[in-house]
Amino acid sequence: MLQYSDISAGRGYDVSVHYQHSLSFSLKDQWNRLADACANPGAVYQSPSYSEYLTRISSDHRVDLVVIYNKQDGQASGFVPVQHAYALLPWSARATRLGGIKLKSINLLGSEPNIPETFEAFDEVFSSIFDLDSATQVINMESIPADSFTWQYLTTSDYISTHYFIYVMHGFRDCHTVNIPASLESYHASLTRKKRYNLGRQKRSLEATLGQELSLFRIDKVADLHHLFSAIRELKVPASHDSILSESEFALACEYGFALCYVLKCGSKILGFALGTKSKATYRIHRFYYDKSFVKYSLGTTLWQEILRDLITCRCFVKVDMGFGAPTYQYNATNEVEKRGNVLLVRRSYLNFGLLKFYQIYSSIKSRVKHTVKSAAQSTRKRMRRTPSPV
Repeated sequence: MLQYSDISAGRGYDVSVHYQHSLSFSLKDQWNRLADACANPGAVYQSPSYSEYLTRISSDHRVDLVVIYNKQDGQASGFVPVQHAYALLPWSARATRLGGIKLKSINLLGSEPNIPETFEAFDEVFSSIFDLDSATQVINMESIPADSFTWQYLTTSDYISTHYFIYVMHGFRDCHTVNIPASLESYHASLTRKKRYNLGRQKRSLEATLGQELSLFRIDKVADLHHLFSAIRELKVPASHDSILSESEFALACEYGFALCYVLKCGSKILGFALGTKSKATYRIHRFYYDKSFVKYSLGTTLWQEILRDLITCRCFVKVDMGFGAPTYQYNATNEVEKRGNVLLVRRSYLNFGLLKFYQIYSSIKSRVKHTVKSAAQSTRKRMRRTPSPV
């Protein structure tokens, strides 16, 4: 049953909008099949089961489904799940978020629309999203590759330039992905002798210090979640962190088969953990946490190495997606780097233009101050190295 009477009528496509719970069995089956065939890094977020998961944990933020049909045969050729939420242009000092400008948003789940890569199809879909709610200020796409068709469309479409300002939060940033080796033997063979020795030494030093062997716990079942929440409490991770879900949300994620987390222990001592999501053949790591008192033992690298060994052994995935930022452990034989950006389409209005311009000025000043402070610190260190020690 359609929830909106307007159906966009392009030259080659029709577009309709549905509530997720109102879909017919046939349409949901087509959605499942197209989602299964999707190769985007965020494919898991475009699946029917993920939209169902969201509606169960977040009743305040409804999920709509934009469906695009091929006019020639009437078959659905793309599904774009969208969530009504809020986007934040944050104020921050170091790693602490101090609030920000809150904008009413429509989030494109999975970021890149799973539709035919034509300007006509994209125009029809974005036109329908524009008409969903006139109060919406922003369309939020959290991770758009710089070399993707989506980015090419956004920057060259007459429709987008007429209706939106484009803003890339923090600019395009490096995103690391890791191709998972076929076996532990092939992985070890790809490392230099020195690298193999250093990785082993770090682990042995940690075990010698704590007097017991390390153990890694794989968590993707509700029954194992107690290990994860013990780790969250032990390492005093604030519940306000973006990656930290409630116990009921993690339990639902396990029930739907999305969650895959790891906890590293030495005996009963919790050393660290990682939060992640299964996305078909890709394992997406959202965040690493570890006991900073063991930083001199390269605990973060050891945690990642133990996880990588488990991923190689289980053979469930072909790639690890680290998301934004550069991991501490980088190795050219496995790591690839892709530029991605959190793209915001800001609806054109005088108010939104003023808010966006104000935030851009703030970001520019913050960046200059950060650069000045960093340069001053580097100059001070150089002077100290040149200054002779007193006799």
